[in-house]
Amino acid sequence: MQCSVTPDSHHPICASCVQVLTLYMMSWHQDTFARAKKWVQELQRQGSQNLVMALVANKSDLDAKREVAIEEGEQFSQENGMFFTETSAKTSQNINELFFEIAKRLARAAPSKRSGMTINNETRDRRRKLFCCSG
Repeated sequence: MQCSVTPDSHHPICASCVQVLTLYMMSWHQDTFARAKKWVQELQRQGSQNLVMALVANKSDLDAKREVAIEEGEQFSQENGMFFTETSAKTSQNINELFFEIAKRLARAAPSKRSGMTINNETRDRRRKLFCCSG
């Protein structure tokens, strides 16, 4: 299950999520970054153990209006075991890279499930003895 959390979201915490994007608008007020940080802390407290989280600064095409320094996002991400990127939905900057990185991390975080068949190691003679009448 995937959850997307924006600072303006009012969704309940998703305990069964395996991947969460925490998005803030780098060109908006510092307030969106503060709310994103709050969401991360809440998700860490209530979320799944295998949670893969990304902190995403959107609107990188509006760098002249930047209010949140890239170093702030990078530092917070490192401190919280997340990966960080800046994107632009308008120009598609880092969008593919973001989802590729999520896919890689989900594959690493997913518990390995064995597939295939189990082979019975009993010999044929042993099975015959179990099912034959003695007399």
